[in-house]
Amino acid sequence: MSIFVFHSVESNVPADRSWVTSEERFRAQLDFIAENYAVLTVSQMLSTRHSRKTGKPTACITFDDGDPSWSALVRKELSRRQLNATFYVSTDELNGKPIWHDRLAFCLASITSTCLDLPWLGIRNMPYENTVERILVADRLGRMFKYQYSAVRQKMLMTLEETLGVSCPRRGLSGLDLEKLLEDGHEIGSHTKSHPILTFSDDHEAFAEICESKEILSALLKTPIKSFSYPNGKPGTDYLAKHVSMVERAGYTSAVSTSRGSFKEHTSPFQIPRFTPWGRSAHAMKRQVFINSLLPPKVVSNNLDGKKKRILVVENGAGFGGSVVALKTAVQEAESLAYDIGIIAGEDFGLGSIKSINMLRCASSRSRHPRKFEKYLGRIIESLPRQFQPFLLSRVDDLFARLPYLLKLLRLAYSFKPDIIHGNNELVSNREALIVAQLLRIPYVQHVRGPFPEKVKLSYLVKRPDLYIAVSRWLFFSCLERDVPLGKMIQIYDGVSMPHKDQSLRGDVSIREGLKISDVTPVVALVGMLIPWKGQQIFIDAAARIREISPDVIFLVVGSQPDLVHSEYECELRRLVEHNKLIDSVIFTGQIKDLHARMGEFDIVVSASVKPEPLGLIMIEALQRGVFFVGPDHGATAEFITDPTMGALFKAGSGESLAQTILMALSGIKERKNCVNSLPLEFMEETSPSSNARSVSSCYQSILAIQRQSSR
Repeated sequence: MSIFVFHSVESNVPADRSWVTSEERFRAQLDFIAENYAVLTVSQMLSTRHSRKTGKPTACITFDDGDPSWSALVRKELSRRQLNATFYVSTDELNGKPIWHDRLAFCLASITSTCLDLPWLGIRNMPYENTVERILVADRLGRMFKYQYSAVRQKMLMTLEETLGVSCPRRGLSGLDLEKLLEDGHEIGSHTKSHPILTFSDDHEAFAEICESKEILSALLKTPIKSFSYPNGKPGTDYLAKHVSMVERAGYTSAVSTSRGSFKEHTSPFQIPRFTPWGRSAHAMKRQVFINSLLPPKVVSNNLDGKKKRILVVENGAGFGGSVVALKTAVQEAESLAYDIGIIAGEDFGLGSIKSINMLRCASSRSRHPRKFEKYLGRIIESLPRQFQPFLLSRVDDLFARLPYLLKLLRLAYSFKPDIIHGNNELVSNREALIVAQLLRIPYVQHVRGPFPEKVKLSYLVKRPDLYIAVSRWLFFSCLERDVPLGKMIQIYDGVSMPHKDQSLRGDVSIREGLKISDVTPVVALVGMLIPWKGQQIFIDAAARIREISPDVIFLVVGSQPDLVHSEYECELRRLVEHNKLIDSVIFTGQIKDLHARMGEFDIVVSASVKPEPLGLIMIEALQRGVFFVGPDHGATAEFITDPTMGALFKAGSGESLAQTILMALSGIKERKNCVNSLPLEFMEETSPSSNARSVSSCYQSILAIQRQSSR
């Protein structure tokens, strides 16, 4: 039995889309179905599935969402051919609340500009002129909006509507429209209330969406609602085994997905596969239906072995910075996630003391020291023509550094027996982890914490991971520009633990006291590793400009140089301070213990990064503590600095712009300290460790659910 799925039918369709069909194509598809199948509703099909059939094969026609085209064009075309269908309705549409993807589509359709610049969404100067470019943007934004928690997605939509000055009108069906469909012999099913992705909903919200939509439709139509459609409907990605159980508990007798395949005797009635024949001729559609009948549908099932799944995290960065901080925060949630976590890294990072964490030490290829033989080969290669040197040096590095590291990694992974390998830094440095995952034939997840290097060819790598997790919206689009498949991308902010407001630091000298700074002296701090792209030179330049206007301001350079960076950079910064006669105004503090908890001692926290920051945990920590944040107008900074009471942006790379922005911020210090700055709910939701853990856990569950099905 074949179950066909449609969404919207429109007269002018600029290009083929999975959720919209042209009138011409729709009529041809209905003619094909009417000629070749005995058509039933989903509930009728289930009631007759075990009876002996003669004549035409059975098929069902289904529609999702609640599009207004159902009440006119669709209803008329079905009636003309005496066909019955099952319509799955998102009940918020009945109350005049457009589904989130309709709101997004309406916003995008209202844009007349040929270039999009929406920094808070991570979009910078994206072409938006012709049909192909508009579809590309719609697909990318649709993917980003889809896999967000409901409160976050709602805020994103509201901000987009406010920015564009538009509001999506009511476009769904009415209760009267549904009653007319029932009168024609069609079936009405539930498609939740607001069309959330169930894997990105907490269990309480998901069950409420499943149950309440059924109750609303039953009360409105005075008839039992028996069938359910999973929003978006991809098994493992959009719903899991627990959601199948919720549908059963809610009293439905069937549920449909969007997995390809046909409905057979042994198919679960709660994971009925569907697809749409898109061929331009009856012969092409017959071929597509035949091929579809041979495909085993993807389904999700419970973990029958009852064992905790094992996740092996590989940290192969330089051993410092945001990736390690984010990793430390993430593993704090390991016990609540019901996973066994193993970590392979060159250093302990203090993670080995955490319960349920298996610390597997393995020095990365970056941390090794060249041996005499390698140095000898290097000198020989340097004597050869320049065009051969990069290739040969890379091969020497592969042989003496990368290969030994790969073999160690393979041995440790084989002994740990992970279900998923998770690369925690960036794809190029984690390629050995990717190879190990492929050798062990297990899924690989790549956390992306920085843009891919421009000069490195990645075509042989980018399609191999099962999933990419970008830590910001800007990075999400940066990855897509390097040809990462859209279907493998998801955006999840790192979680940052917020210290309790009453956290005591007694016994420790305060920063101001230790540096002999008065409590009333304005303090501006730039926090970051002492490396050139962090922009300490720009900060010192701005300090020199501010000193001329406000000589009482103290500037702190907080941070130290990583071991792998040459020590000359700090000496250059100190010489620059002396040259600008700022010795009394600029203080190098080095690293500060418990900086997050102490950040409230600063008046302003600054990031002056020359390169776009992929996320910037310091920014989130400052905002959490209610400290005004000043950052460059590129990268992920613009995604958070949208409220002028929380922070401000300056022109990246400009010391003059930074100085003006800091002066503006200093003028409002007293007013900000006198008002209670309550953080937006969406900010807390997006940046909390528990939210990050739930999101990453959903990714793991999705991959494992699909993996179990494919291994059968």
